[in-house]
Amino acid sequence: MTTAISSYKKQEFGWGTVEPFVLGSMNTITLKPVKFEGHSVIKLEPEQVVEYKTETQLGFYNLSLELETTSPSLHCHDLLVPLISKGEITPPFNVTQCF
Repeated sequence: MTTAISSYKKQEFGWGTVEPFVLGSMNTITLKPVKFEGHSVIKLEPEQVVEYKTETQLGFYNLSLELETTSPSLHCHDLLVPLISKGEITPPFNVTQCF
């Protein structure tokens, strides 16, 4: 399995596993949803708290994701992850490029 590490404001907060995958000739894959687990406390500076509150109001969070693979790791920065509230996702999730 591939380990997925999520971070917010450059602070890791959750880990999950992703089913094994191979990048084909198009170098594009769609990952199944990943459940991140962790109990990390994220310490935010005052301006980051304002950003967090704004993101909460807008319904998404600006996260980073790293996939640790046997080949070079993949990094997804500025991944906009929607807030799930009452079982509904708002706004819809958009495809993101990773490097």
